[in-house]
Amino acid sequence: MLSDKAIFGIFQTAADYRNRWKGHGGVVSTEDAQTRLVLLTNCLSQVRQIISDKYSSAILIAPQSCEYRDGVYYYQVKVLTGTRTTFKKQIVETLKPMDSRKLYILHNNQFIPVELLPFIRLMESPKTQQNACYFYNRLSDGDIRWVSYYFEPESEVSSRNDSEFDKALNLLRPTPQETG
Repeated sequence: MLSDKAIFGIFQTAADYRNRWKGHGGVVSTEDAQTRLVLLTNCLSQVRQIISDKYSSAILIAPQSCEYRDGVYYYQVKVLTGTRTTFKKQIVETLKPMDSRKLYILHNNQFIPVELLPFIRLMESPKTQQNACYFYNRLSDGDIRWVSYYFEPESEVSSRNDSEFDKALNLLRPTPQETG
């Protein structure tokens, strides 16, 4: 899905719009702004059509306990769906061990979980100590800013000194030969 040529074409169209508009023109009228919104909304709709149901057969999981028998790992996992912090528990079978500090996507009828980079976290909020899903938002003065889109008591938290996060972020940074 992520390597679908149609998605690249849509992204290229959106990038062409951006290159024509951002910094290459003056103030725009309300009518021009509305036209731009329609064009970009159309691009977004096209992407949504391609990816709409691709993850309907997958679950986001946090591994808990494990039992290993006959080459199969039987994990009790938290299924991280919905807006409630009491996540449903389920037993899943995998052919690969999982790290209990990480999150994974597991597709139906598949036995190899896909490890997520640590830009999504299941963690306790500092004030309430309740578990919630947080998403990386940005770096700010050395702090990593995380946001939760449903956990109202503490929707924004910050953390520091996270080596796993730093390693993942470095994967996305260009190397010197790529920038030269």
